[in-house]
Amino acid sequence: MLTLTNIREWLEGMDLGFDFYYEGKLDSKKEKSLGVYQLETNNIPRIALGGLANTKYKTKPISLLVHWDMYHDHTEKKALELYSKLERLEQFDLNDTRVYYVELLNNEPVDVHTDDTGIYERVIQLIIYYERKEA
Repeated sequence: MLTLTNIREWLEGMDLGFDFYYEGKLDSKKEKSLGVYQLETNNIPRIALGGLANTKYKTKPISLLVHWDMYHDHTEKKALELYSKLERLEQFDLNDTRVYYVELLNNEPVDVHTDDTGIYERVIQLIIYYERKEA
């Protein structure tokens, strides 16, 4: 099973150039931060024909919030840099879990304008497909 903490720690280890990483809600976001959130979806659980014993993978829907600075172009560039790294990923291990695929849900990071303090933000939505292990 993958948790938001697992994903945040994995991203921190990728040398992405963010000063701060967080998961869930953080009331006072600092510039040059990357937030990791659970992406709300309407997907039903994926269970293979034949039941859970035949189900080889699970999914983890994630939303990444790039909270960069007061310049739209800087924020866009940083978000595109992260997006590019994510789209180049191939199978890898995240802790002791095999990740098969990272599906990006938009063709580029989505501009969500500024927060209340004028910091520009972009969102990258993705689904991580990973090996299901017996509980």
